[in-house]
Amino acid sequence: MPCAVTVPLLSDLQTARVLTDGCAGPSIRANEEMSPPDKANMVVRRVGTMLLLRQNAETATADEWAHLLTVLISLREDLPKLKIMVRTDGGGPSPDQRRSLEKALAGTPARVAVVSDHLKVRFVTSTLALFQKDLRSFLVQEVSQAYEHLGMSDTERRHAERALMEMELELAQRG
Repeated sequence: MPCAVTVPLLSDLQTARVLTDGCAGPSIRANEEMSPPDKANMVVRRVGTMLLLRQNAETATADEWAHLLTVLISLREDLPKLKIMVRTDGGGPSPDQRRSLEKALAGTPARVAVVSDHLKVRFVTSTLALFQKDLRSFLVQEVSQAYEHLGMSDTERRHAERALMEMELELAQRG
């Protein structure tokens, strides 16, 4: 029987409900698209042991961010084992979104690579690294180093590259 877990989001007044299968674990499965249908600025996808985020140059909307937090919370037990890659054209979390991310992760460590050529993104990444010690930022030309940071196999790299290209096309279509 499914149960619901209520978790804090942007403030103590806002919450999200995460459905799980019989309270045994999250209902999100590998290779499942995890983006709301009306999304335009950010796409989230799990591919095997990878969690991929593809963002355009804009900040995620409140709905997009709430969706991402719901995904992260539902995967919290698996976060230390996941390989999380963020590829952004300049968009990044607002200060409120960064605070809500810190609350949602609740100290759970995650290995994260943020890939972007935008200075603003690299600055934001450095502020997030204050509470996520295994978060690193890379220039687009350093994507191989990002894969190494995440410990991705050659097969995972190919799957990530293909998925990120598909996600980029999706962003362009929904733009």
